[in-house]
Amino acid sequence: MRTTLPLLLLAGIGAGALAIGFALREPVPAPFASDSTSWAYSRLAPPGVRWSPAGKVQAEGNHLRLAFKVEAAAPLQSLDIRLSPLSSEKNGESLEETHSITGWPGSSRVVDWDSDIDLSGSYLAGKRVSVQVVATDIDGRTGTSPVLALTLPEKRFTQPLARALSVLRHNLQEDPKGKRGDALRALAGLLQQRQAFENHDLTLLTLRAAAVRIALDDSTEGLQSALKLLWHAAVLFEEDSPSKAHVAVRSRPSGIRDRKPDTDR
Repeated sequence: MRTTLPLLLLAGIGAGALAIGFALREPVPAPFASDSTSWAYSRLAPPGVRWSPAGKVQAEGNHLRLAFKVEAAAPLQSLDIRLSPLSSEKNGESLEETHSITGWPGSSRVVDWDSDIDLSGSYLAGKRVSVQVVATDIDGRTGTSPVLALTLPEKRFTQPLARALSVLRHNLQEDPKGKRGDALRALAGLLQQRQAFENHDLTLLTLRAAAVRIALDDSTEGLQSALKLLWHAAVLFEEDSPSKAHVAVRSRPSGIRDRKPDTDR
């Protein structure tokens, strides 16, 4: 009996040490890992997005009116609107766009949205597009709304020079290779009219930057940057006093021609 007891004691100690050793080698269970929040929502369904029955998606002036509802099991991280040109509108370098929707309470699980978004500066402004709302929760799951087709609103400029820049921008977007030379000649002629930029250094620098982009960068990114700069310049001229805008447009470069308004808008 005296011999058996020490042996049993040693066996028990050995088994305990072996169990501790295996326990230390096991990975930490997911609920206690550092990303416990992500683990807690890992088995949940993605967000559901639907257009509100009483709401609608329509153009109101320069804005796009949206009415939709998002319901998610996990807190939401982002809401976006995805715009894609329809097959009949895929001309030139028109690309898919994604715009963030802001103004909703962060970390919400339910968002009932009925408001408008200014997309008049979009590359797809004035075109037929498909529209989707994209909701993403904190764990990266994504839900999308049904696809709707509509014509995006397009800002109507009233100042002659702003309107001319808008037309130049449109033509360059529709045919980047064919209209590149015309755009550069038009901008060169405009930039020579120093009286149009008196006390408006920002507008002058914006147009210079656009001209450099068009001249030296023929990539898709370069085109998008140039289009954005031309848009900002047109907005700056639109907000300028009428007198200077008329002075600058007296000798409008021949590369800019008014675009006929579409009859279906």
